[in-house]
Parts: sequence; structure tokens; C-alpha cells
Amino acid sequence: MRLPGRNKMALIESAVLLCYAQLLVSVLPYALWSHTLGPIRESAPVPSHNIADTNPVQMTGWTVEVAARYLPWGPACLPRAMAMKWMLKRRNIQSDLCIGIHPPALKNVGQANLHAWLTVGPDTVSGGDVVGDFKLIARFGA
Repeated sequence: MRLPGRNKMALIESAVLLCYAQLLVSVLPYALWSHTLGPIRESAPVPSHNIADTNPVQMTGWTVEVAARYLPWGPACLPRAMAMKWMLKRRNIQSDLCIGIHPPALKNVGQANLHAWLTVGPDTVSGGDVVGDFKLIARFGA
């Protein structure tokens, strides 16, 4: 309750977008919501400057993580990355949503272990704690 009004609104926006992302992922087939992530990119763009240290990116990441902690189902990495991507897009900050697969899961097709993370330029800004363990299979850009 002690947060400034702007931060409260960003926290509410995060919670709403997390709910929306969870609904899309849980209820609808991938083909019906994948367009909301942007086009698939072949490679990562090379930014002219490091934007991941700017305040809007940090604030967006913080609000998504805080909102996710208070939602009863504990949104996984994909809804978190989706919500953050949408929030950054509203703030005119380009990002890439990346999806990777754990290499041992490549052998057992029926037991895929997937992970989603978000990058802004060269920096991973969401879900980056285990990125090194995953092989990139898709990158959705702006």
C-alpha cells in the first residue's frame, strides 16, 4: 500500500496480463495465441546500446515477479515472459521471447522440458537463472 500510484498501476497491469497469459496458454491451442508473441526471428538483434539497465525494464520485471508471487497458481516461466513482453511493448521497448528445450529432453520426445525467457538486446531480463541449460528452439521478436 505504500507504493507510489504509478507502481501500483504497473503491479495491477502485471497481474492482469499474467492472468490473461495463463488463460491463453491453458485453454487455447498454441496456434490461436502464438501471434501475440510476435514473429519468429532467425537471430537476436544487435542493439546499439544496453537498454536492460534502464528503469522501465527493471520496474516491469519487478512488477511481474511480485504479481506472480501473489497469484494462487504461481505462473510458470511462459506466462511471466509473455506478460513482461506485452508490458515492454506498451512502453516501446523491443524484446525477444525465447523458448528452449533441455538437451536430455531431446532424446525423450514425450517428456519435453521447456523453458521460456525474455531478452532485451543481449541481456536476459526474465527467466535467466537456468538459460544456459536449455537449447534455444524459438525466438519471438517485435
